Amino acid sequence: MPTDYRVTHIVTRIRGVANELQRMHFSGFHRPSTTWQPAMNVYLREDQLDVCLDLAGVESGSISVRLDGPLLVVEGKRPSPDFFVEGLRSACRQILAMEIESGTFQRVLKLPMQVHEDDVRAENRGGMLWIHLPVLKETKKGELS
Repeated sequence: MPTDYRVTHIVTRIRGVANELQRMHFSGFHRPSTTWQPAMNVYLREDQLDVCLDLAGVESGSISVRLDGPLLVVEGKRPSPDFFVEGLRSACRQILAMEIESGTFQRVLKLPMQVHEDDVRAENRGGMLWIHLPVLKETKKGELS
């Protein structure tokens, strides 16, 4: 057998194996019932706690923010990115990378201090969900206002 033929044959077989592995990787190994956790930053300011969650692609109407005792609970759902791009003539033949989390998410933060539950505000700015939690101030030792 000529050397060129053997190398071509080996490369073709390797490509086939690589394609099969990639197909298996994206073929449903994801557990649909699991939730993912968005990245979060927490900032303590003088009079409030600010929580920022990375929720790009999530509509404000599909986000739930609630306090459950000392826990801040943020839940919702992000749809899968649509790989159909209007204006392109050909359909997607193969997904080469898939890193964006989608589906149901939940993030729970145990608050390090008590907050004014009635004054909690949330805003969605540029794909970042900002939650502002005014902190209860101590009035006397052991008492909170």
